[in-house]
Amino acid sequence: HAGYDDHSGYGGYAYDYGPSHGYGYGHSYDPKPYHAKRGYKYGSLGFGLNRLVDTDDNDSESIGSSITARLGIQSGSWYGAEIEASKGVSDGELSAGEDLGIDYQVAAFGVARIPFNRSRSVRGLVRAGYHTTKTDRTLNGVESSDDRDGFAGGLGLEFDVAPRSTLRVDSTGYVLNDDTAIGAVTASYQMRF
Repeated sequence: HAGYDDHSGYGGYAYDYGPSHGYGYGHSYDPKPYHAKRGYKYGSLGFGLNRLVDTDDNDSESIGSSITARLGIQSGSWYGAEIEASKGVSDGELSAGEDLGIDYQVAAFGVARIPFNRSRSVRGLVRAGYHTTKTDRTLNGVESSDDRDGFAGGLGLEFDVAPRSTLRVDSTGYVLNDDTAIGAVTASYQMRF
């Protein structure tokens, strides 16, 4: 490449001169963000809207909203992992006198991040994992709860808005049984550290 070389002498622009020889000037310019060539850890906080989905009839009903926190680790390549915990903040009305909402939800995922541009500042997300979900139901004033676990997976998109800050939107399905799932659309602010 262009630059000063101990063997060949001066050959033009010295973009690599500082880093390759340990000097404090002539540093190379790299358009990729700081995390592109090495791994990083991150945390996020977001707000989600939840729906109860009948997978047989392709029908769904709102079951309120939740707050979701995540912690994750990303390798220097496409692959990483994350855990999440959600707490319901509102319920949805399924019918007259019947309300349903998430009490809490915890999950762990493997995550693939696929860059959409050269600088890797826009990335698609594919994730798959396992969840445990507790829902609360109120029927004619009588409260009950139900615990389910199963497969979870979804897609998303994230945008870097600062060197360590990202906005993220994702859609995830949490399977409850053979014909029922919870679908969540979550928007989050994510910080790398």
